[in-house]
Formats: sequence, C-alpha cells, structure tokens
Amino acid sequence: MSRYFISIIILALAILVSSASVYCHSDKGVVVYSSYEQYKLKKGDAYDEYVTWKSGASLVVKHNGNEEKVSSKNMWGFTYKNALFRICEIYNAPARLMSNKNIYYYENGLIHLTMLRDSVNSAQTNSGSLFYVSQTMQSEVLPIDYRSKATKSALKRFLKMFPQHKSIIACLASTTVGSYGHTCVE
Repeated sequence: MSRYFISIIILALAILVSSASVYCHSDKGVVVYSSYEQYKLKKGDAYDEYVTWKSGASLVVKHNGNEEKVSSKNMWGFTYKNALFRICEIYNAPARLMSNKNIYYYENGLIHLTMLRDSVNSAQTNSGSLFYVSQTMQSEVLPIDYRSKATKSALKRFLKMFPQHKSIIACLASTTVGSYGHTCVE
C-alpha cells in the first residue's frame, strides 16, 4: 500500500472516532454535554436511549443495552429528540429551552422528557419549577419560583443585573399550571 492510501485510511478513522462521541444510535438517543463549549463543538457523550430522570438529580440512559446514571453535577445540558435541556443548579433538574428571542426561556424539563419519551401531549410532575430563564446560553438557569429564599434571591440578583426583563419575569411568575409561559416572552 502506498503512504498516501494509508494516510487517507488513518484520516478517515480519526474522523469516524471523533464523530462517534455525538452519534446517537436511534431517534431515542441522548447526547450529554459537560460544558457550553462542548455543546458548541458538538462533542458530547452519546447514549442510546433516555430512560428517566431520578430525583437524586441523575439522568438515566441506556448505553449498549445497560442502564447508566449520569449525574446532573457533571453536565451543562443534554439533547434528546432534537430538544435542548439545560440543568438548573438550584433544583438539579432539567429545563427545556423553548425560546431565545428576548430572553432564554425554558419550561419544566421533566414534563417535556416524559412527553417526548412517551409520545404524549401532556405530563405532570411535582418537581422543579414550571418556567426558567437565563440571560445567555452560558449563564445560570434560574427557576421562576418565589417559594424559597434561594430562588427569590437568585431572581432578585438577576433582575438587578437585567431590569429590562422585569415584565417577563412578572408575567411568568403569575402564570399558572396549564397556562402557557411562552406568551410572556414573545
């Protein structure tokens, strides 16, 4: 074999190996990103299938036929069925990105994960917040929830830094279960 041919084979193998980390084996696939930079580069860890979210803040996935837990502490976010989920560190829970027009707007990720996995139009959970926001893709995801001191103070800090979002936050905070938060951000 010529050196040229061997070089092409080595290059092809290198491309195959580097792209394997983002290859999902089916439409049920999950790709986990430890950082925003990893997400931008599309260099996540691929898993075959979403199973569930454990209340101990773990994503449960199938990989090569075996169930594995991925801690939310080790991830910036993940994609599942073409939807992006970020992690809210306050609740250690996923939030699904719904819009990035005026503000990065998210909805309860546990509800969306169930709807996507089970192919249903609605789901329920008692965990997390209904709505979340962030200023950028890299900034902290904050729950719109005034029930606890931690979330109240985080939202106060956010509004102090970004007062232009006060009406959006007020609208989301007054939105109830069964209502649509996206009307607040459009």
